[in-house]
Amino acid sequence: MKILIIDDDEIYRKLVRKTLKDCTLFEADSIKSGVEILNETELDCVFLDYRLNGISGIEFLKQTNFKETYNTPLLIVTDSEYPGLNEEAKALGAISVISKNLLTVELFSMIRDSINTYKENCHFAGKL
Repeated sequence: MKILIIDDDEIYRKLVRKTLKDCTLFEADSIKSGVEILNETELDCVFLDYRLNGISGIEFLKQTNFKETYNTPLLIVTDSEYPGLNEEAKALGAISVISKNLLTVELFSMIRDSINTYKENCHFAGKL
């Protein structure tokens, strides 16, 4: 599984590397480098930090028109709770918002299930 992590927190990226050691990981510490990887690499999933270098994950989804531009499941990760974030993120193309504290084997299972659900939905919608 090929996963892109867009997060400016090196410690978080290191934890994800340890947790998802069986995956091929791509890392970006900025939106700019993340978009470059998105445009050049076929990915199975993207982890996007909600607060990244002065831009929110929601703004990123809006600015890139993510839902229409990329055929890649995206999870927004955050260390805080924001009312309505999950619903807004899903409306803009994210498959879910998850806590940064969820770095366990459960995370890998959740990612795999989310990707499979996303692909099934795309298949039924004729996007694949």
